[in-house]
Amino acid sequence: MSKSDERCSRINDLNAQIISPGLTQINYGTSYLNEAVQCFHKCLPISCIVVSSALVERTLFWHKIIQTHPKAGETIRYGANLGELFKEFVDWDILLNSLLDTDERLDIKLKKERGLAQYKIKKTISNVRYVEIRNLFAHGKELLLPMPLTHLLPADSYASAEYGIDSEEWWNPTLETIAYVHLSKTLSFVKTFTDSIIPK
Repeated sequence: MSKSDERCSRINDLNAQIISPGLTQINYGTSYLNEAVQCFHKCLPISCIVVSSALVERTLFWHKIIQTHPKAGETIRYGANLGELFKEFVDWDILLNSLLDTDERLDIKLKKERGLAQYKIKKTISNVRYVEIRNLFAHGKELLLPMPLTHLLPADSYASAEYGIDSEEWWNPTLETIAYVHLSKTLSFVKTFTDSIIPK
């Protein structure tokens, strides 16, 4: 089996583990998920990254509404972006365990525990790989500022253990490599999230 086939199979396996009724509570959630997976299979990495990021953004926004709607006097500001939502839920285990790499989790928690100024926390969030990748590809900055994509992957040893990315690929990742890791994180997040909202 080729590396591409192996990755498609892994994406399909992750996708099959998601509890659909949990996702249908989020408007168009299932459509976003299906499109992200289809984009990956059709070798459309930029679309895959953007759509899977949109699914996470929509899920976090839905979760925010559910959490805050019952509170009197609190209004929901539409249009909160992924970075802002990420900052609000940075202590949420589902988020940390699904969308952050191990080297990022400790850094964010440490900065919050030290009580640093809010702008420093915000800067830290904007540097989280998941958010950074979303911003790069959603806004096309990677086309304006050519750069190696290695910094968009987790550390070499973790990338190998978690995603099967060998050293050669790690040093020269393609857009497909970035999309594969990004979508894997998205699917892991959605699976954990839907598991948490479906009564046992």
